Amino acid sequence: MIELIKYPNRKLYMAKHGYVTQTFLLDEVKKGTRVVVIEKATNKDVTNQVLKTAIIDNLELSNDTLLGLINEENQVQEGQ
Repeated sequence: MIELIKYPNRKLYMAKHGYVTQTFLLDEVKKGTRVVVIEKATNKDVTNQVLKTAIIDNLELSNDTLLGLINEENQVQEGQ
């Protein structure tokens, strides 16, 4: 398990390693590593919020591509 601390500046830090990127976070999750993110100011678990933000920020699809995929899915569902 990896525990990260989220500071008010949105940066994530890991003990003994310092600052870590969203890419590092997502790579660890992809490997199956359990990740927990604790907000420094409140001491609350904000793992889900941070993961959602990281996924959205790191999407490599353009808006047009995303809209195309949504439209295709809608057409498939309507045809069933």
